[in-house]
Amino acid sequence: MDGVRPPLSRSAATAVVLAVLGLALFPLSLLALGFGVVGLLATRSGARRGKGLAIVALVLAPLTVVTTGLEGAQLMKTFGRPEVAMMTLEPRANLPVLVRAVEAERRKDGKLPAALARTPAQVPCGAEPEPWPADAAPGWKALGFAPAEPLRFAYEYVPDSDGKSFTVRAYGDLNCDGKNSLYELRPGDVVPRTENALE
Repeated sequence: MDGVRPPLSRSAATAVVLAVLGLALFPLSLLALGFGVVGLLATRSGARRGKGLAIVALVLAPLTVVTTGLEGAQLMKTFGRPEVAMMTLEPRANLPVLVRAVEAERRKDGKLPAALARTPAQVPCGAEPEPWPADAAPGWKALGFAPAEPLRFAYEYVPDSDGKSFTVRAYGDLNCDGKNSLYELRPGDVVPRTENALE
């Protein structure tokens, strides 16, 4: 993934467009409210113009309501349910720990540890966490990574071919659709790079 710029998220772009549209229509919603109130008052006082103002309010109000609904639906699609988003805190917390552990091992003899395959081999499916495998490769324990708490993600450590740097990854399938999310972190990265973050 180095040097490759990830594609723009269509759903995020749609959310931005809808948000801009919502901001543009906000004055119309205020206008609709104003016309509605004035129309009610005018109708109560018997003024004929009250009907016209009420009709204008009825035309403007549905437009703002529909736009607001679309914004809400798009935001849910883009960012997912809050409880699902909370589950993604696991790899964001564990990957920096792994990076520090690998760097600590390298400081001992100047060499990176051997690669560690994805563990567990089968990516956990769904929101229910799974215990860390008892038969995990000894290299994980050497890194001090043997979580006591059940996990929703599988982890992998891969040194670069030149032995100078490395990548740690976490794979998940929170919605159990067979399509994995991917989080990866390299030394010097501030936050993990992600693909399909809420899958």
